[in-house]
Amino acid sequence: GTFSNIYNALCVAFPMMMVVTFSCAMILELRRKSSVGKSNHARRAACITTLMIVGAYMLCVLPYTATFIAKNTLHQVDNVPLSNVLLYCLLTTYCNSLLNPIIYVSRSSRMKHEVLAVAKETSSIVLFLSKTTNTST
Repeated sequence: GTFSNIYNALCVAFPMMMVVTFSCAMILELRRKSSVGKSNHARRAACITTLMIVGAYMLCVLPYTATFIAKNTLHQVDNVPLSNVLLYCLLTTYCNSLLNPIIYVSRSSRMKHEVLAVAKETSSIVLFLSKTTNTST
């Protein structure tokens, strides 16, 4: 009934509202506060990174949220079961977990350096393991 629809909408929409609220508060604080030892460029970069993370979250989670609410409200649209659509939209929410590290690496030269170092170390290990496997057979 109506309570179920309100409950479902709040359970899905509430996390999104919290992310937006706290991100906006953080951006406002970054813009308002003058950090000692940090330039305006660093504060601006932090704001842009935060906006990119929140934007990616919204883009990835919004299709699932809208479909979830539609499924619980309409049940079906033009005889297409929304459960199948919901599964595809769920995949977009997982894409957010993939996008966050990409955004962080693209925005931070220090993180980019660390990721490249780990990748180089990992590729050396993989190369070593492939050589030892090939010589033992």
